Amino acid sequence: MKPLVFICLILFIYIKQIKSFTGTVTLVEDNYSHTGYCRPTHFVNVTSSVSLSTLYFRDANGATQNPKFTITYSEYISPNYYLSGYLTNGFYQLNPTSTLHAKDATYGNEQSINAVIDYVCQLPPIINITEPVNFNVKPIHIETIFSVYVDNLEKRIQKMEITSKTVYPFSISYVNCEPFFINFKLVYEYSNLSAIINSEFLYYEIDYGVLTNFTLKIIPPINYYTNTSIVNISKYPNSPYITSNNWDINNMVFIDGFSIDPKLYFYAVYNTGILDKNQFFSLISGNLTNGQFLFLSSSFPPSRISLQYSFTFGLYAYGIQNNFSDSIITNNIIKPNFNNYGIFTHNEPFKWNELYIRCLYPDDYKISFKFGNNNYFTPTYPYGIALLSSDGNCIYDISYANGYDQIEIATDIGFSYNNPASISNDTTPPKLVDFQLFYPRGGDGNYAILKVHIIDTGSGFSFMYYGGNYITVSDLINGTIKDGYYEKLIYVTFDTTCKMGDIDSNIVICNTLISDVPSNQNIKYYYGVNPSDSIPYLVDTDFEITRFDFESSVYDISETGRLVSFYLNYSKSQPDIPISFFLTDRNYGDKYIDINSKSNRYLMDKDLNLFKITFYIPPKLCTGTLPFLIIIHGKQFRNHYFYSKFGDQANLNVFSNDCYELPPRVTSLSYLENSPITLDSNQTIGWSFEVHSGSDIKISYAFFHVTSNLDKKGYTFEFYPNSTSFSASITMDLSPSNTPSQIFKIYNATLIDERGIRSDHIDNYRVEEIISNQSPTFPLSISPFYLIDKGLFTINVSSTFIRESMKPIISLSTLQGYHINSFLESSLYFSLATSDNVGISINHLPQVYLEQSSNYGDFKIIQCITKINETSVTLCKYDIICNVGYGYGIQNSVSVSVYGVVDTSLNIASYSSLELNQTYDLNDLTNSKKPSISGWAPLTPNNDKLTIFGRNLPTSGGNAYLYYTDSDIDNLVVLVFSFSSSVMAVLEIGPSTKPFIIYTQDSNNQTSNKVEIHYLGGDPSSSSSSTSSSSSSSASSSDDLTLPPTSCLDNCGGSSRGTCIPNIGCHCKSPYSGINCLSETIKVPKPYINSTSPDSRNEFPVSGADIKLNTIISILALRELNFEGKQVNIHYFDSWNFTTVSSTNFTYDSTILKNNQHVSNISVVMEWYEQSSIITFAKQNLTINPSTLKYYISIDKYPFASSLNTLDLIIKSTFKSSQNDDICGSKEFSLNDGNNYMTLQIGKYSFEGKFIKKAIINGNRIVSINNKLLDDNETNSDTTTKEKDMSNQQSSFISIQIPHYDSNILLDPSFSVLLDTNESSKNSGNSICTSNKSSKLSAAQVTGIVIGSFIIVVIVFLFIFVKFSKTDKSLSVKIFFYKSCKRFKRKY
Repeated sequence: MKPLVFICLILFIYIKQIKSFTGTVTLVEDNYSHTGYCRPTHFVNVTSSVSLSTLYFRDANGATQNPKFTITYSEYISPNYYLSGYLTNGFYQLNPTSTLHAKDATYGNEQSINAVIDYVCQLPPIINITEPVNFNVKPIHIETIFSVYVDNLEKRIQKMEITSKTVYPFSISYVNCEPFFINFKLVYEYSNLSAIINSEFLYYEIDYGVLTNFTLKIIPPINYYTNTSIVNISKYPNSPYITSNNWDINNMVFIDGFSIDPKLYFYAVYNTGILDKNQFFSLISGNLTNGQFLFLSSSFPPSRISLQYSFTFGLYAYGIQNNFSDSIITNNIIKPNFNNYGIFTHNEPFKWNELYIRCLYPDDYKISFKFGNNNYFTPTYPYGIALLSSDGNCIYDISYANGYDQIEIATDIGFSYNNPASISNDTTPPKLVDFQLFYPRGGDGNYAILKVHIIDTGSGFSFMYYGGNYITVSDLINGTIKDGYYEKLIYVTFDTTCKMGDIDSNIVICNTLISDVPSNQNIKYYYGVNPSDSIPYLVDTDFEITRFDFESSVYDISETGRLVSFYLNYSKSQPDIPISFFLTDRNYGDKYIDINSKSNRYLMDKDLNLFKITFYIPPKLCTGTLPFLIIIHGKQFRNHYFYSKFGDQANLNVFSNDCYELPPRVTSLSYLENSPITLDSNQTIGWSFEVHSGSDIKISYAFFHVTSNLDKKGYTFEFYPNSTSFSASITMDLSPSNTPSQIFKIYNATLIDERGIRSDHIDNYRVEEIISNQSPTFPLSISPFYLIDKGLFTINVSSTFIRESMKPIISLSTLQGYHINSFLESSLYFSLATSDNVGISINHLPQVYLEQSSNYGDFKIIQCITKINETSVTLCKYDIICNVGYGYGIQNSVSVSVYGVVDTSLNIASYSSLELNQTYDLNDLTNSKKPSISGWAPLTPNNDKLTIFGRNLPTSGGNAYLYYTDSDIDNLVVLVFSFSSSVMAVLEIGPSTKPFIIYTQDSNNQTSNKVEIHYLGGDPSSSSSSTSSSSSSSASSSDDLTLPPTSCLDNCGGSSRGTCIPNIGCHCKSPYSGINCLSETIKVPKPYINSTSPDSRNEFPVSGADIKLNTIISILALRELNFEGKQVNIHYFDSWNFTTVSSTNFTYDSTILKNNQHVSNISVVMEWYEQSSIITFAKQNLTINPSTLKYYISIDKYPFASSLNTLDLIIKSTFKSSQNDDICGSKEFSLNDGNNYMTLQIGKYSFEGKFIKKAIINGNRIVSINNKLLDDNETNSDTTTKEKDMSNQQSSFISIQIPHYDSNILLDPSFSVLLDTNESSKNSGNSICTSNKSSKLSAAQVTGIVIGSFIIVVIVFLFIFVKFSKTDKSLSVKIFFYKSCKRFKRKY
């Protein structure tokens, strides 16, 4: 009986096994057959009764054909085992029938899987490429990727064998292919010096299968060295050079010649055998008839760990064996000492590690740290510096959370590893359970909602990275970090890169890398056991570009830049999905662009039903084809891609008869007093210098940074010359009473011309790119000092000051208070005191940092704001403000570190709260579950849906409410959700044009902040078009005004210029403007920056005529009016303190007087925007044309005499022309698209001010305001010159009327100079005309003169901040003020 039971049991198990192995097979990547076999990749999932280890296919003959299986999911869920992953396996082309098999994990026995496999292996098509490949973008590089279009190629070719019967100086290799395109790499082989190209084409035979091949013809990109007259060769450096860091200078050779062959090619080889892949040879001035070329290459030693290494650089021309010149470069670097370091582990207040490193301070080189699998972290001074001595020895002291299993210390001249012992038993990464994307349609296509469910039963979830966005614990909406649901509003990059990690740094790629499969945008990435468990795409990635052409075949930029347009379309394009366009550099490629820039995104032209991209090409670029980059659905397309399919019509060709592409450079540098210097009395030291652009291109910005062997903060100097050359000095005032002996040196310098072409003394490279003796990704920038002797860079100062060795003492208070704004952002307040027995350096402001190490990517470090409160010789007190976003510090406690505390002996001290076992738990502070509305999509009239964004929005059991501003709050309308998530909701609001207030309420009856919403173009107004001011009236803070109907004049210039919004007016497309869109703004370089006031003044010539135009914008005065409109106080702004924050950011500060008493302060931040941008003001998107100058104006509390009083901010505008005869001038104040327009017109040019009739008060409430055109006498000005309007000069005073407020107000006017289609004439309203009867030019001839124009757009934001008495509330409000300014600066 027992044997029978045993047999039945075995039989039962066997039968159960047969029935329990089932699977599904889904094709994810296919290719054509090669040598009789295809190697597709399938996603396979299997359900079984036993644990399986691997999966594979067997063909009809039982062979496995080299299977490769990548597991993505393996789990036991009773009663079954689940296994899924990617399986790449060979399929026989003649008989692709195959079956699925597996091996059990216990015994290795093979199991047959019941699965349907429907696959056909196809032969590759016959490829016939008749057109030769032409490399139209010069210069040709050592390695160049190019594309070949093949109209019948629908799948990937597995392999290509490339041969050539002739020896060429080039080789080509197969890179990859995609439907309809094959990508190759052309490589210059310098070893083939004797190879001569003596035929019309280079021929390469390409075999890609059995009896399948084709011939690729390439037009030779270079010619043998003939028919070129070289007249001069000069090199820099021109003598043996000692480098400090291997990267501080390039080898530059200038070559002058006549009748230059456009295919002339120079290259360099070092005696080490190294060929710099970034070297280039390019025309930089003149033309091919008479011009100058530049050869540039960066030197680097074969071994970066050598203490010293000398090598030579030889320059060759293709076809010449002997080198033209050589340079001897010595690597004279002292390797940093990393032998003295340690890792200390602490257990309180939580587990954390302290990295302690003693090294030479990285003065001329960079240092980076890598913790575990995270990104490299490169600290900037003073972060991490615990000690710095005069001999360069320093100590880094950095704290980080537990869980890292490896630390890497990287510099460009050394590399070190440390492997601390693991202190965690958690080795299992997080598991992705669900991944969903919601992509709202109808907007600008920049945002989507990501919803994920992640489990990590070990240390807990830390982060997910998806397409440039981090999802962290702050995005947890339900559950815990062990098993949680997360939601986030993400910025759309269309990148599908995805990884996630836990607290103990177990990091896994959630879209598993597939072995043996090249990158393909269309591959599905699976994370679960089912084929439906795949990471979704935001858009359809399987598309084809169907059109691409420029408006012109060539653009002449010999004298001026050009606005250029091209047309593009692709299959499956949508009007609300943007594409990106970038003009790249022929030599530096993508080095200076941000591929995720919003300003480079474009939406489809709805009238044309395709993409029309308009951009600016700067002047005097050299003749040739310009490269560009287009990103569609996350995929990058280069110019060679479009050229291979569309031919010459896809080339961006430019012409310049006298080009110039060199950046500005320093032409002279001299000491103010020769070095060495003995400092025995107060003295000014430094350098005087001259900078030249080398052509008529203006220099827009210059930056210099001087440091010393003791002072790494040093001194920074910025200049804004706006001229082709300038002279200046960089000076330092020293005193023997507080200046120790030290060596000063010019550490860094940057010069930028008006086109953005720049030179840098220290290049901004990523140290991790070159730690393995490799070239950086891009060529190094040209040094602005290539003409200067490096020996002039240093000044030795000997001082009588005696240094002391005691470090300063630091005292940091505990958290004193905090403030949370309506957007759930927090401000934390600390106080800091530093003291020293000799003296504290007030030139070195201590830097305070909040630190959280939650193991996602880089350290989560927030630099706080330090403000001096009280100073003396030996004691300084500071107020510290730390602004943190929602969710900061939820996962781990936050520590506080202080770095950069310096005394007069230049001793450095640091502090960490961890040293006192003190951290700060911000979970209750930054993890508020209160609902908050932070923004919303713009509304157009009669739009019946509203999209809002925020935090903790109700998803179930909650409500949203609306009430109109012209009704009582009790008249609430309960809204219906058409979509809801915790971060975004779409509400059905019904058609209307009236402004309303909206808020949400969750199931716990917590209400959100209330926000006031206006329709785009639906603002109320007090008057229609007028040409003179009306009677005085105070600004209204109510919103019950209705908008008078406005007509669309002149059909808004046609569909290409603007769109008519019924009863609202013309909505103009960039770059057009005006009430009828018949005016056009022109992009120009950055204007001169005024260092005495925030007034914008410009003078610019008119091309083709002896005429100059002038514009002046002045923030004139702030006046107080009573309820009758009578003035009770006025203050004129006549004195400002100027501070340069950066090359595009400037601050002006002044005081406000009332009754001759200082009652308030005004601070103006001016920021320059070079590119066209989309900004948001009053929750509507506004297009800002190129060359934008924005003002942020903040005013402390103003002491109103009565609660009925209001303020006027008076802005004066003036427009002048040097033309005196046969010209008319006029002014107009009108209404269009809900905004007021002030227009000062002289002839064919106008100066336009656009005043948006909205304001934001009390931080988030949007109200209507009035703008008014004042007469001169209404300003009651005794100090302002009364300038009479004339035919060639027009002025206006605009009053922005500010209602009485509780806390703050924000305003938004803008100004532009425009080229008008209709010239001002005697028939224009309010016109003043002059004529010269003796003039030999008719009015029509004068009108016909082609003149240039200038645009300056000033976006003025006024933030009025209520200043309370010195209480805790005072500090809270101050922090709110600063945070609001920072938020608006960042947003706009």
